[in-house]
Amino acid sequence: MARFTRHEGCKKCGSRDNFARYDDGSGFCFGCHYYEGRNAEGFKPPDSSTGSGGDVEECEQTLQRAIAQAESLSMGHGLSTVLAKSNLSIPELLSAGAKSKGHDTLCFIYHTVEGVPCCIQSRNYSSDRKTGPKYFNVGSTEYAFPLYHKHPDSHTVVITEDTLSALKVARVENSFSALGTNVQKNKLISLQRKGFTNVLVWLDKDKWREGREICEKAMWIGMSARAIITDDDPKYYDEETIKRYLK
Repeated sequence: MARFTRHEGCKKCGSRDNFARYDDGSGFCFGCHYYEGRNAEGFKPPDSSTGSGGDVEECEQTLQRAIAQAESLSMGHGLSTVLAKSNLSIPELLSAGAKSKGHDTLCFIYHTVEGVPCCIQSRNYSSDRKTGPKYFNVGSTEYAFPLYHKHPDSHTVVITEDTLSALKVARVENSFSALGTNVQKNKLISLQRKGFTNVLVWLDKDKWREGREICEKAMWIGMSARAIITDDDPKYYDEETIKRYLK
């Protein structure tokens, strides 16, 4: 994850200290939105002369601003606080299809097991509920299949309650976001067909009953399963701690 190191003058607009420099060499100006340096692999940096870049540009700039705020003295926004506490990187969010229309709102596009888009879910991290509901869906999560299969040699998959937790766990093990506290039997069967034989269910501490029910469903179809109960969400633990819980 790129970390904020210092403020500099912007070569594009001439601002004295609006340009934020990160430890990977990249930089972003909060005045004119000029961006330079290292970018997420697979995404073209926005052209500062033409302003091209579309949704990727808008998403990256918004997330960069949120991260920068979280790493400076200003931590007033709900989203920036969550991103800082979970230590999730911008490339991780972009690779998972994250979009953002404001500092406190994060959106993901979800697909079916066949790869067909079926739902866009927006999560509002603002502490002020007057800004809108906590979740807003376009489409249905019923057939969404958010699998982060990054460890092909492993036959284990960790089911989490939310996507940020799934992305964090995916650093060390395959993960699947339940988008809630229930996983339908057909989704477990799809996971089994993909070669997974072992399921670890890691929901919030107060959702232990729901976690046990998911484990029972998995065992009914012949998978091994167990629940993990911790004080915090998976996204708030570092990799070494996550590995210990997964053993």
